[in-house]
Amino acid sequence: MDRSTHNSRIERIWVEVGSQFAHCEVFRFKWNSHPLFGEGHDQSPDDMRLMGQLEHGLYIDDCDHIHPDVINQYHIHEQAAADEQGWEDEEIAAHLEQNQESNFHHAAVRVPRHIDPFKDAPDSFSVFEETLQHVRNEGHMPIGYGLHPDEWETDEYPSFEHI
Repeated sequence: MDRSTHNSRIERIWVEVGSQFAHCEVFRFKWNSHPLFGEGHDQSPDDMRLMGQLEHGLYIDDCDHIHPDVINQYHIHEQAAADEQGWEDEEIAAHLEQNQESNFHHAAVRVPRHIDPFKDAPDSFSVFEETLQHVRNEGHMPIGYGLHPDEWETDEYPSFEHI
Protein backbone atom coordinates (compact mmCIF):
# COMPACT_ATOMS: atom_id res chain seq x y z
CA MET A 1 0.00 0.00 0.00
CA ASP A 2 1.54 3.30 -0.99
CA ARG A 3 1.66 6.39 1.19
CA SER A 4 -1.20 8.29 -0.51
CA THR A 5 -3.58 5.31 -0.18
CA HIS A 6 -2.69 4.95 3.49
CA ASN A 7 -3.29 8.68 4.11
CA SER A 8 -6.66 8.49 2.35
CA ARG A 9 -7.76 5.64 4.60
CA ILE A 10 -6.73 7.55 7.73
CA GLU A 11 -8.52 10.67 6.50
CA ARG A 12 -11.71 8.65 5.87
CA ILE A 13 -11.47 7.18 9.38
CA TRP A 14 -11.14 10.66 10.92
CA VAL A 15 -14.15 11.88 8.92
CA GLU A 16 -16.14 8.91 10.22
CA VAL A 17 -15.00 9.55 13.80
CA GLY A 18 -15.98 13.20 13.47
CA SER A 19 -19.41 12.34 12.13
CA GLN A 20 -19.92 9.82 14.95
CA PHE A 21 -18.96 12.50 17.46
CA ALA A 22 -21.50 14.86 15.87
CA HIS A 23 -24.14 12.11 16.14
CA CYS A 24 -23.28 11.71 19.84
CA GLU A 25 -23.74 15.44 20.41
CA VAL A 26 -27.14 15.36 18.68
CA PHE A 27 -28.14 12.31 20.75
CA ARG A 28 -27.00 14.02 23.99
CA PHE A 29 -28.99 17.16 23.17
CA LYS A 30 -32.13 15.20 22.28
CA TRP A 31 -31.81 12.91 25.31
CA ASN A 32 -31.42 15.80 27.74
CA SER A 33 -34.41 17.56 26.18
CA HIS A 34 -36.89 14.68 26.06
CA PRO A 35 -39.38 14.30 28.93
CA LEU A 36 -38.96 11.39 31.34
CA PHE A 37 -42.27 9.90 32.34
CA GLY A 38 -43.20 8.36 35.63
CA GLU A 39 -44.45 9.34 39.02
CA GLY A 40 -43.07 12.74 40.02
CA HIS A 41 -41.20 13.28 36.75
CA ASP A 42 -42.81 14.39 33.49
CA GLN A 43 -39.75 16.62 32.98
CA SER A 44 -36.66 16.42 30.82
CA PRO A 45 -33.20 15.93 32.38
CA ASP A 46 -32.47 19.59 31.51
CA ASP A 47 -35.67 20.65 33.32
CA MET A 48 -34.78 18.55 36.38
CA ARG A 49 -31.27 20.03 36.47
CA LEU A 50 -32.65 23.58 36.31
CA MET A 51 -35.25 22.87 39.00
CA GLY A 52 -32.58 21.29 41.19
CA GLN A 53 -30.38 24.37 40.83
CA LEU A 54 -33.31 26.65 41.63
CA GLU A 55 -34.27 24.59 44.68
CA HIS A 56 -30.80 23.75 46.04
CA GLY A 57 -28.56 26.39 44.46
CA LEU A 58 -25.69 26.10 42.04
CA TYR A 59 -22.75 23.95 43.12
CA ILE A 60 -19.51 25.88 43.04
CA ASP A 61 -16.28 23.98 43.59
CA ASP A 62 -14.37 25.97 46.23
CA CYS A 63 -11.33 23.75 45.67
CA ASP A 64 -11.08 24.46 41.94
CA HIS A 65 -7.81 26.41 42.37
CA ILE A 66 -6.21 23.92 44.80
CA HIS A 67 -3.82 21.24 43.55
CA PRO A 68 -5.33 17.73 43.83
CA ASP A 69 -2.39 16.54 45.98
CA VAL A 70 -3.23 19.16 48.61
CA ILE A 71 -6.91 18.21 48.54
CA ASN A 72 -5.99 14.55 48.95
CA GLN A 73 -3.65 15.24 51.85
CA TYR A 74 -5.84 17.61 53.83
CA HIS A 75 -9.38 16.85 52.82
CA ILE A 76 -9.52 13.09 52.60
CA HIS A 77 -6.73 12.04 54.95
CA GLU A 78 -7.27 14.72 57.58
CA GLN A 79 -11.03 14.15 57.56
CA ALA A 80 -10.46 10.40 57.99
CA ALA A 81 -7.99 11.07 60.84
CA ALA A 82 -10.43 13.49 62.42
CA ASP A 83 -13.24 10.93 62.22
CA GLU A 84 -11.03 8.18 63.68
CA GLN A 85 -9.83 10.35 66.55
CA GLY A 86 -13.12 12.15 67.14
CA TRP A 87 -11.55 15.61 66.63
CA GLU A 88 -13.62 18.75 66.72
CA ASP A 89 -13.23 21.52 64.11
CA GLU A 90 -10.82 23.51 66.33
CA GLU A 91 -8.58 20.46 66.71
CA ILE A 92 -8.57 19.87 62.96
CA ALA A 93 -7.57 23.50 62.39
CA ALA A 94 -4.77 23.20 64.96
CA HIS A 95 -3.54 19.99 63.30
CA LEU A 96 -3.50 21.64 59.84
CA GLU A 97 -1.71 24.68 61.26
CA GLN A 98 0.93 22.45 62.83
CA ASN A 99 1.47 20.58 59.51
CA GLN A 100 1.85 23.85 57.58
CA GLU A 101 4.07 25.64 60.11
CA SER A 102 7.30 24.55 58.40
CA ASN A 103 6.23 26.37 55.21
CA PHE A 104 6.38 29.80 56.86
CA HIS A 105 9.84 31.28 57.30
CA HIS A 106 9.03 34.81 58.40
CA ALA A 107 6.79 36.76 60.69
CA ALA A 108 3.48 38.03 59.40
CA VAL A 109 3.71 41.00 57.08
CA ARG A 110 2.18 44.22 58.36
CA VAL A 111 -0.55 45.38 55.98
CA PRO A 112 -0.77 49.15 55.48
CA ARG A 113 -3.92 50.97 56.50
CA HIS A 114 -6.30 51.88 53.69
CA ILE A 115 -6.66 55.62 53.23
CA ASP A 116 -9.31 57.23 51.03
CA PRO A 117 -7.51 59.95 49.04
CA PHE A 118 -10.81 61.73 48.38
CA LYS A 119 -12.08 61.75 51.98
CA ASP A 120 -11.16 65.37 52.74
CA ALA A 121 -11.73 66.72 49.21
CA PRO A 122 -14.99 65.36 47.76
CA ASP A 123 -14.68 67.60 44.68
CA SER A 124 -11.40 65.90 43.81
CA PHE A 125 -13.23 62.62 43.25
CA SER A 126 -15.42 64.10 40.50
CA VAL A 127 -12.31 65.63 38.87
CA PHE A 128 -10.66 62.21 39.06
CA GLU A 129 -13.67 60.48 37.47
CA GLU A 130 -13.84 63.06 34.65
CA THR A 131 -10.12 62.70 33.96
CA LEU A 132 -10.32 58.91 34.02
CA GLN A 133 -13.25 58.98 31.57
CA HIS A 134 -11.26 61.28 29.27
CA VAL A 135 -8.29 58.88 29.38
CA ARG A 136 -10.63 55.97 28.57
CA ASN A 137 -12.21 57.85 25.68
CA GLU A 138 -8.77 58.62 24.25
CA GLY A 139 -7.82 54.94 24.46
CA HIS A 140 -4.86 55.45 26.80
CA MET A 141 -5.74 52.64 29.20
CA PRO A 142 -2.70 50.41 29.76
CA ILE A 143 -3.09 46.67 29.25
CA GLY A 144 -2.12 44.20 31.95
CA TYR A 145 -3.38 46.13 34.97
CA GLY A 146 -6.91 44.69 35.09
CA LEU A 147 -8.51 47.90 33.79
CA HIS A 148 -9.97 46.53 30.56
CA PRO A 149 -13.20 44.51 30.70
CA ASP A 150 -11.58 41.67 28.73
CA GLU A 151 -9.05 41.28 31.58
CA TRP A 152 -11.81 40.66 34.17
CA GLU A 153 -12.88 37.16 35.20
CA THR A 154 -16.56 38.21 35.30
CA ASP A 155 -18.68 40.82 33.54
CA GLU A 156 -17.91 43.50 36.10
CA TYR A 157 -14.83 45.15 37.56
CA PRO A 158 -13.42 42.90 40.31
CA SER A 159 -14.11 44.04 43.86
CA PHE A 160 -10.95 42.35 45.17
CA GLU A 161 -7.71 40.94 43.84
CA HIS A 162 -5.77 37.78 44.71
CA ILE A 163 -2.13 38.54 45.38
